[in-house]
Amino acid sequence: MKDILSDETLLARWLSNQLSPDEVAALEAHEAYEDLVAIVQGMEQLEPVIGQDNDAGYSSLQQILKGRKKIKVRRLNSGRRYLIIGSIAASICLLVGFWLWSLFAGITSISTPLASKEMVNLPDASTVLLQADSKLSYKNAQYDESRELELLGEAYFKVESGNSFIVNTPNGQIEVTGTEFNVYARNDVLEVICTEGSVIVSTANKDQASQNLKKGEAIRFVANQKELSWEIPSSININFAAQSYCQQCPLARVFEDLERQFKVEVEYDPSQLKIDRFEGYYDRNNLDIALRNIMLPMGIEYEQTTNIIKLK
Repeated sequence: MKDILSDETLLARWLSNQLSPDEVAALEAHEAYEDLVAIVQGMEQLEPVIGQDNDAGYSSLQQILKGRKKIKVRRLNSGRRYLIIGSIAASICLLVGFWLWSLFAGITSISTPLASKEMVNLPDASTVLLQADSKLSYKNAQYDESRELELLGEAYFKVESGNSFIVNTPNGQIEVTGTEFNVYARNDVLEVICTEGSVIVSTANKDQASQNLKKGEAIRFVANQKELSWEIPSSININFAAQSYCQQCPLARVFEDLERQFKVEVEYDPSQLKIDRFEGYYDRNNLDIALRNIMLPMGIEYEQTTNIIKLK
């Protein structure tokens, strides 16, 4: 059986709560899980440093290091010990690098809670519509020279013309110069819809060829493998601020998005669903309309209380 830690994106997705339920279960059952949790708990001591100026941040970092506690780590089976510890060590390097980079380089980071979204104005006049439960970050000092951002979640970008503009996600990278596009990067899914200009999409799988998308073209990767590509008719104008658009999306993803956008819980038995894929639009701003958009075309009956949607 393949070791779950052999997935190079798994630890990053775990730290950002982007794992699927099956991946969470597999990771928690792994012999290295307790060590990973201990490492993360230790790194959380650095969180108060973020956001301070350089002098104050450096002073805080010194105090944390002086007062650090030793973490007891259990010994793993010798046959697998070095491979697993190597993965954990790499994770430590990435975490330390991220926090120190944030501390001394100056990072702008924007996060949206459930049932919320935010319009972000970038230094080059590009804009980002950051959807609910998403995070966007970029390095201030070098933004003019290298327009590079990190995204976890979903966002719609309107990019001003200029040098290369890069969006990094745990599952791949999108590169443009000036265009408009939507990125969905959650769990092991990377989906890009180009609405203006053109974009280049690359996955974390180096053996997977980059894909060029033009206006009206879209592509979806699952676990770094191409699942679907399609064209959007020119007669369709998607308003990502007000609508979610799905092309053969698993219903589980649609229900998760409802929970995220409206801070509700959807209760259902997957085995009772006659159709497990949804295609079309649903409203992002009004729960009642969104439910009608999804349930009526699929013939799904449901009961609605304040925060619970229960499928019959």
